[in-house]
Amino acid sequence: MKVLVSIQQPVTQWQIPADAVETLRKRFPHIRFIHATTPEQRAEGLAGCDIAYTWILKDHEAAVAPKLKWVHTSAVAVETLCLPELFARNIAVSNTRGVQAVPIAEHVMAVTLALAKQIPFVVENQQRARWAQNEFIGDRLPWLLKGRTLGLVGVGTIGAEIAKRAEAFGMRVVALRRRPAYGTIGHVERVYGKEELELFLGQCHVLVICAPAAAAGPSPVDDPERDLDTTHARFPSGALG
Repeated sequence: MKVLVSIQQPVTQWQIPADAVETLRKRFPHIRFIHATTPEQRAEGLAGCDIAYTWILKDHEAAVAPKLKWVHTSAVAVETLCLPELFARNIAVSNTRGVQAVPIAEHVMAVTLALAKQIPFVVENQQRARWAQNEFIGDRLPWLLKGRTLGLVGVGTIGAEIAKRAEAFGMRVVALRRRPAYGTIGHVERVYGKEELELFLGQCHVLVICAPAAAAGPSPVDDPERDLDTTHARFPSGALG
């Protein structure tokens, strides 16, 4: 069995290091692992692999991978894969669901706290050795997370972890999802459907979009046909794409 490992990303931390591939080779000596770090190595690997571990796969690449039986993506979302072509050939597709939930949830809460406590403004003035205490007024006035409402667009593993942490800060958590009746969600007070978008957005002080790009479509707050008052909301990044 041949496994192609091809995570060619511009961010070093997102790539698979050579020593990690070597560990796989030692643990599974009966499997041949092909570590592709160049387009040429990737093309050669696709031609003979049974399994591909990658974050992106185009239709023309799948066409030259006749032995391919399984594609596993290192991402949470799968819209970077040529799904119609893979499904037409009954090729299994899996993703790394949940592995990024806690890191992204912690990041969202860190950014929310930074916005609430005016941390960028504080750090900027600290670096300039400038006392700006009297400027914490109006839009600069820090605010409490406790008692505020955090809205989640999409509630998968990432949204669930964000909800848990937001509730711990005393925040009220509501959510918007395509199927509001689909199961219960811990730490979420109420789940709204897309037909209740205005009602959902109108109560959010913090809005986090954590639905996959393919599922979420255009952001609901960017719809030019909607006249929504979101001036009091903050938008920490929890998006997947």
